[in-house]
Amino acid sequence: MHTELLLKIKGMTCSGCSLSIKRNLERIEFLSNVEIDQPSSSGKMNLSDDEQDKIRFVISQIEKMGYEAEIVK
Repeated sequence: MHTELLLKIKGMTCSGCSLSIKRNLERIEFLSNVEIDQPSSSGKMNLSDDEQDKIRFVISQIEKMGYEAEIVK
């Protein structure tokens, strides 16, 4: 079962930013269908499940790249 994760990502200034985030997140084995959209400051991806630890890990990876991320309710 997959869970869709929607994120608000702050700090992207160009398409290179969104591409960098996308490439880094695609390396995470429990993520699929990663879409990062710089104009709307958003990210959408599927998690293999909705474990809070995995969600926190994804957010921490984005923050390590210098951006802010939070779950869209």
